[in-house]
Amino acid sequence: MQLKKLLCSIVSLMILTMLVVFPASADTTDYPLQIAVSGNGGDLIYDESESKDNSSAMYLLIETSTYYATRVRALGTNVYHGANAANTTNCTCLANGNTYPYVTCARGVDYSVHSYVYEWGYDYATYGFTNYNPSYQYISGKWSADTWNTHVDAIP
Repeated sequence: MQLKKLLCSIVSLMILTMLVVFPASADTTDYPLQIAVSGNGGDLIYDESESKDNSSAMYLLIETSTYYATRVRALGTNVYHGANAANTTNCTCLANGNTYPYVTCARGVDYSVHSYVYEWGYDYATYGFTNYNPSYQYISGKWSADTWNTHVDAIP
């Protein structure tokens, strides 16, 4: 009987821990991404923002793109859809707490993009893309403002 109580306690503790680490309110839905960024330093903010529910990393998968690697920024905003440069803040970071102008994401890799969107009080998250190549960069894939999974960490 004591073993059964111990096992029940352990299972209950595991469930409670999962609820704290992975809150049920976080929306980890993958949303489609399609964007075209002009060349030679072109910079474009994805105008679809989604609710940032916790301090988890954001998710990004570039499935197809004109170029192999893309410079990406995690952006915080209080505007739901229609985000633009006037109402976003660069919140891209790494685990050591420093913010960065961007991280680099390669085509075909599932990324965790760490940010301070939630910690700095923004309600929504989106991405910004920079293209230093000579011609337009067409990008499609999936993204999420919150993720419960740990993917490859995006780095500068």
